[in-house]
Amino acid sequence: MATLLDDIRHEIVETRKITESMIEEGVIEALNPRTITTDRMVIEPPLKPWFGVKFTNDGPASIWVIVNSGLSNQPHELKAEETWGVHFKTAVIVDMVLHTESGTAIVRIRGER
Repeated sequence: MATLLDDIRHEIVETRKITESMIEEGVIEALNPRTITTDRMVIEPPLKPWFGVKFTNDGPASIWVIVNSGLSNQPHELKAEETWGVHFKTAVIVDMVLHTESGTAIVRIRGER
């Protein structure tokens, strides 16, 4: 009986975690602007995974962005003065990789959790 109750408790805890990852809190986390160079920079959400993220490239160079580097290796080019973002139904954004091909750029990043 104790084993059965422990199994039920474990399933309830796991179900709660899944449910919480599907409900947005309505919090926008704006990170400090970052200077992007030719060296790849990995940025992670500060507290927990994000549902969505938006990048604004203040230039002068184009930047290349990969969201969830463990799942994708296809970078998206974000030219100077452009904004681009993605949004998912669950909180699955765990990292972003940014770099330039030459020069530097300033990027603003806003995540949604």
